[in-house]
Amino acid sequence: MQVHQSTMISHANQIFSTISRFAATRWPVKFQQKDGHALVSKRRVRWMTLLIVSISFLVIVHPTSLPTHARILREKSPCFDIPEDGPRASDITEHLNASARIEAYLDGAVTSNSFSPQIARMYRGIPPHEPAIQDIADEYSSFERDLEFDLTGLIRIAYLDKDTPMLSQATMDKIKDALLRFKYWFTEPGLLTKNTEIMYTENHMIQLHTSELLAGQLYPNETFLNSGMTGEEHIEHATFMLSRWLDWKACIGFTETSLTYFGIDIPALVNLVDFAANTTIATRAAMVLDLIAFDLANHFYNGSYATANGRLYNRNRIGTPGDLPRRDSIAEATWIMTGLGYHASSSKGDMGCLCLCTSDAYQTPPIIELIANQTIQNHEHKDRNGIYVEEARQYGIGSGEEDLIFWWHMAAPVVAPAIETSFNVIDAHGIPPDTVLGPDILVKLIKFSAAIHGVSIGTYASKIEELTRGVALEAQNRYVYRTPHYQLAGMQDSQKGWNCMQEHVWQASLDKHAIVWTNWDGLLSFKGGKFIGGWKPRGTFYKNVGILQYDRVMMPLALEIGLSVFDYLIHVDPANGSWYPPIHAYFPQWAFDEIREITGAGNKGKGTWVVGRKDDGYIALYSCEPSTWLSNYEFATKSRRKNAYIVELGSVDEYGSFDAFMAAISEARVSMNDRKMGYKIRYVSPSRGVITVDWDDPMVVNGTIVDTGPYDRFDNEYCHQEFGSKRTVITSGSQSLVIDFNTLERVFNETI
Repeated sequence: MQVHQSTMISHANQIFSTISRFAATRWPVKFQQKDGHALVSKRRVRWMTLLIVSISFLVIVHPTSLPTHARILREKSPCFDIPEDGPRASDITEHLNASARIEAYLDGAVTSNSFSPQIARMYRGIPPHEPAIQDIADEYSSFERDLEFDLTGLIRIAYLDKDTPMLSQATMDKIKDALLRFKYWFTEPGLLTKNTEIMYTENHMIQLHTSELLAGQLYPNETFLNSGMTGEEHIEHATFMLSRWLDWKACIGFTETSLTYFGIDIPALVNLVDFAANTTIATRAAMVLDLIAFDLANHFYNGSYATANGRLYNRNRIGTPGDLPRRDSIAEATWIMTGLGYHASSSKGDMGCLCLCTSDAYQTPPIIELIANQTIQNHEHKDRNGIYVEEARQYGIGSGEEDLIFWWHMAAPVVAPAIETSFNVIDAHGIPPDTVLGPDILVKLIKFSAAIHGVSIGTYASKIEELTRGVALEAQNRYVYRTPHYQLAGMQDSQKGWNCMQEHVWQASLDKHAIVWTNWDGLLSFKGGKFIGGWKPRGTFYKNVGILQYDRVMMPLALEIGLSVFDYLIHVDPANGSWYPPIHAYFPQWAFDEIREITGAGNKGKGTWVVGRKDDGYIALYSCEPSTWLSNYEFATKSRRKNAYIVELGSVDEYGSFDAFMAAISEARVSMNDRKMGYKIRYVSPSRGVITVDWDDPMVVNGTIVDTGPYDRFDNEYCHQEFGSKRTVITSGSQSLVIDFNTLERVFNETI
């Protein structure tokens, strides 16, 4: 990485300052004056700090393990690609019923000769293009990339051919060879040579367990080449793993609430519904699909999953007029399931859509599409997915090896209860550590620091939970407030001041591209890129108003040094050596009809409002610390340590003109007093009245405390379900849907 020398020195000074502040906080007595002389001179502190930084950098961070910022931004996600927005199908497709939407999608898919659309051709009784299938099957002899995504399609093709033979023997032999040689779980021997295979997150698990079960059913008496197990033995193993995964979803919901990963869960679940011989598993899979559809109905706005995401990629939310954000991966499947989302005529190979459209066993209950349409204009919704670490034993989760998969599936391999078992299992099975534990730097920091302090890894992990527990996809208490002109959605009070990897905490949406959100890039920002992940704010939301506070505590010295070094490296532009700010707002000027800036009332004239209009929707974003435009979409603060934001939305229905909204915002009194952690905030909202909140105290609106969680599993006018219950009852007018995982009751009624 080429960095200007003056810039290097400047940022080294910042690192030294950070460590000095830390030292003064932790050991103030060593810096007290005695007889007019400092016990430790500033010069000595500076050289001691330099020595510590140098040693720590050499020991903890090997230079070759630090990817450049440019390379980080080029890395791809492991999921299959969805086409960019293309020409829409005819407008009539926006109003089709479920059956007609399915036929419309299949009509386009059968015209393609690529791999996944061959599912549609076979379902329609059209001879498939076999070379495309053979090419994919051949890849399973080399294992040069993540392949369970295509394995889902190969298995579906094999089962469709089983019902109505259409494939040549040569093609079926290639599919059989691929299924027999695949590695379905990490406990199997290591035929795989790829060092980046991932088996342990929520979406990977359901694909692998589903494929193992269905492959075992196809070849029950065959010996699988990699594992040495028979098909029957694979069925037994997969049945156990699937039962646990489906039970977790029934009880606590999802960890990866994601516009990307729901689209990967869906095809695996549909395969289970269609082909699993075990009727309990097939029925439960259908129930989980229903819950996904209900989630989509509650969070989709204007063609987008416009809400907080447990996992998200930068490219889905950041863009320019010439390089638009990538469309939501789940948009097409949402269109099939609920009528929301939309269909692009260029989309012919979405695996979730193909499985949904060729399923004779699964159909989304009509009540969910009804609710999706009823809530397009106005909706207020709360839900909860996932548990807190301290709740684990309440849900039967311990710290042993048999519990490890639960921790891994919620991205919590380094939380205190699981970290030592994680390290032991990884060593025992030769698993590449970074595929489970995340960035290698984090693992090295933890091991090094634990050794220095003379404590166990588990004990040290509990002392730095801002990092180790921060990566965990713990309970997400999500709030949605929707009007015809905007939607505000976010995670309430989630892991404030902790560092995460891919979590998208909040966003305000006026349309698909006119969206606003904030972020503080940190050590665990996903792949080091801008905007997604990093240090999480204290987010608090009430109807059309949200308040975000960014801050974090100082950590142990060795870790603070490592954080400072890594923070420096990921925030230096390799092209010119300049530092780009880590705390920023995404506010795409190009997506709005109007953008203006005004100085806020109060707060000593310090803060700035950026106000935007898209059609008849209005938004105002206030930044406490001074901020500047770095591009036509990035509004960044100069502060590298903390900031607070206020967002308020309005519309023509509430204010009439945009000028009237501007005037109301310009007169809104703001008071933000910097505290040791966060801010003490008082905001007089033109629409909601007096709002107060700080780092630890509740959000209060006009004297009433706002409910920021923990929430019920679902809480809106259509469903009230206690968290932890496995029985969901959804009602709307004369329709009802009962989903009971205990009794396997899945019943849709036209009348109650």
